[in-house]
Amino acid sequence: MSSIDDLIAANSSVAPPSTLDALIATNSQGAPQAQPAQASVVQSASASTQQPGVLASLGAGLGHGLGSTVLGAQQLIGRGLTSLGADHVGPWLTNDAEQGIRNLDQQVNPYAQANPITTTVGKIGGNIVGTAPLAALAPEALAASTVGRIGTGVAVGAASGAAAPVDPSNQDFWHEKGQQALVGGAWGGAGSALANALGGVVSGANGAAQRRLADAGVTMTPGQILGPSAARTEEKLTSVPILGDFIKNAQQRSVQSFNRSAYDNALAPIGQTLPRDVPLGSEAVSAVRDRIGQVYQSIEPRATFVADQNFNGDVANIRNSLAQTAPATLQQFDNIVANQVTNKLQHGFVLDGQQWGNTRSEISTLARNQTLGNATPDNRALAGALGDLNDAINSGVARSSPPDVLQDLSRANAAYARYKQIETAAGSAGASNNGNVFTAAQFQNAIRRGSTSSQKATNSGLSGQFGADAQDILGAKYPNSGTPGRAALMAALGAVGGHAVLPPSIATPAIGAGAIAALPYTALGQRATQALLMARPQSAQPVGQFIREAGSPFAAALGAALANH
Repeated sequence: MSSIDDLIAANSSVAPPSTLDALIATNSQGAPQAQPAQASVVQSASASTQQPGVLASLGAGLGHGLGSTVLGAQQLIGRGLTSLGADHVGPWLTNDAEQGIRNLDQQVNPYAQANPITTTVGKIGGNIVGTAPLAALAPEALAASTVGRIGTGVAVGAASGAAAPVDPSNQDFWHEKGQQALVGGAWGGAGSALANALGGVVSGANGAAQRRLADAGVTMTPGQILGPSAARTEEKLTSVPILGDFIKNAQQRSVQSFNRSAYDNALAPIGQTLPRDVPLGSEAVSAVRDRIGQVYQSIEPRATFVADQNFNGDVANIRNSLAQTAPATLQQFDNIVANQVTNKLQHGFVLDGQQWGNTRSEISTLARNQTLGNATPDNRALAGALGDLNDAINSGVARSSPPDVLQDLSRANAAYARYKQIETAAGSAGASNNGNVFTAAQFQNAIRRGSTSSQKATNSGLSGQFGADAQDILGAKYPNSGTPGRAALMAALGAVGGHAVLPPSIATPAIGAGAIAALPYTALGQRATQALLMARPQSAQPVGQFIREAGSPFAAALGAALANH
């Protein structure tokens, strides 16, 4: 360096140091330009290390959510005491809480800017932790029922909403607080309802009666599948607009599927089922009868009937029974026996196959005619006696025909015996007023009419278990389609000009929860839900019960926290 300095000083043509520095900076293309670039990289690296990370943002959000819940509750208490006249404690609690709320918002702001989603998730988690003790205050008895769990969810959600802080700059504190509680309750109830439904899906259904009905082809509603408690809740929900209509329609489909199962049950002995395109009611009843009649017709060329002692004894028993239930019809019964059996007998005691077929058909028609229109108890009693008369004739054919007839006749007789139960149920007063579509109770009454006391006590009679299961699970009534409810709701909406009565913050969770709740009650959803609920191992039940009882309050708190974000 000293040689360079001497050289510069000695030679005046050499630029002074400042000029040299400028020249070097101007002419050099490498190193001098590298220094700013390196500085920029260092500054960028330094800035990136100062940016909050994901975990830090999650922690900050948790702290903010928990802290704001505590401070929100303090703010509520302070405002409440102030409104009651506590001029010292109330304002102090309020000011302290609101200053703390401002501080929390300022502290979490950098984290929210860096990782908004993670921070928000943390806030929601903190809110849930802050409101968790509220769920513990609910009585244990409420967790035992669906209504109790949803009610607890509404209460937890409302309390969680009430504990949310209000912006200190908001001049209408109590209006805002009421909105928070209302919205929190709506979201809390919706969350609890969904958790309860999820628990039911996880638990599945293991009821023996439900499984037997499902195996028979009956499609049930979720409440019917899950048991008496769920069925009672489901029945109460039929009064809810829109959702109630979906439930009623699903219950109606259950009754209709039960009718189809009863038709198929009657045709099972002859190896047939009712085609799906045959309408329910009188057409389906006629179709079942015709198919059984075709089997009888195939037997006629090979059959013979002999009016033996057993037949005469059967007729005497039928007549004695009718004398007790409907004595006014005895003469009509005697005339039918004379015209359709006695007067047709060849050699005084024999009918050939064709005569037997005509007799069987005529007696069946006469029996059906007794149940048409406004049939009286005497009409129905006579119809039952004529059905028993046909049974006695068919039994006589079985005793006197060649062995190769017995199998086909036995199958036809078994189908006809089940058909008579359908005919009786479809011809009952209630079913006649409903297009001959019968309820489980009407079918069960038809079964019991032909059962002995022992069979009634044990459900061991023909179709006894099937009828008892259906009555227990499906109930005794045929639900309407809910059309009046839909019409009333549409009229109400039209009266207010189509404007929402509820604010969006409440209407949104209510509509969303209602739409989700209605899905299992659509035609496709009902079948899918049944398949889903009834394909569960036994071990799934305690898991589902835990979700229903412990998950409902959590879901309520989550719903309320979501409403406040």
